[in-house]
Amino acid sequence: MSQGAMSQRSRASLMGEGVMRVSSNSLEDTLSLLTGAARDAIDGVEFASVSLTYGAGQRSSLGATDPIVLKADALQAELGEGPMVEALDAVIVHSEDVGSDPRWPSYGRRAIELGVKAQTSVRLRENAHVVGTLNLYSTSVRPLDDPSSTVALLFAAQATTAVSFASRVETLTKAIANRQDISQAIGIIMERHGLDESHAFAHLVNVSQTTQVKLRVIARDLIERANTRRPGQS
Repeated sequence: MSQGAMSQRSRASLMGEGVMRVSSNSLEDTLSLLTGAARDAIDGVEFASVSLTYGAGQRSSLGATDPIVLKADALQAELGEGPMVEALDAVIVHSEDVGSDPRWPSYGRRAIELGVKAQTSVRLRENAHVVGTLNLYSTSVRPLDDPSSTVALLFAAQATTAVSFASRVETLTKAIANRQDISQAIGIIMERHGLDESHAFAHLVNVSQTTQVKLRVIARDLIERANTRRPGQS
């Protein structure tokens, strides 16, 4: 087996370690594991982060391996330019010398002050939805060869999996919490009005439809008012 193949195998092993722990760690911990593995596996990369996008163009950096990364990520978000920003509309964006790259003059000048010279950003995309970027930084001028590009894309895919998994867990957790709130609210109505479960639920639905307020909000409000009701108060 060639040295290059062995290197690829080692990188795949590191990536596999991250996959094994996706389900047992928080999103921050999982992404920290992945960015650390990417930094160690890809030649020339010294720092890494994952920048997630939210509604209204908001971004949050997770798994940063160094404070420099947080500053560089925030700078690109502030200026609205740089590989991290451009990668949202491309698969992979690389600059071997951001300071002299004409695509991002403002970011390039500021990046030099941070000590950043080369950068690669890879889009994280789940189905048709762009969720963020994997950002790889170097303090020296660095071209992007094909093996490094391939491994960067693989790490980005794993980061996307981690984000997707965390999103599904959060959605499920909220759904369970909402269901518990509704069940508790039904119990309060049953006790307060002497109704059976089906009629108590119908009452809750009727209030929601009449007020045009979501059922879970009505339920939560009822629970909070019941919890703050003083003993003996009707």
